[in-house]
Amino acid sequence: MNQFAKVSPDLAAKIPELRSVVGFRNVVVHGYATLDEEIVWKIIIGNLPRLVQNVRAILDALDD
Repeated sequence: MNQFAKVSPDLAAKIPELRSVVGFRNVVVHGYATLDEEIVWKIIIGNLPRLVQNVRAILDALDD
């Protein structure tokens, strides 16, 4: 389990596909496999905007 989920399980539960995000980060950072640039780009284009939107909504809710 990632540190964020340990420290704040309630917030972590609000992030869809957190396990996938953490897993992708681990592959990129630790180089478990050779990265395919096309796959990385598809993830950035297809998933990152939705993740940013979700995290902004969570942060906005914390400010209220």
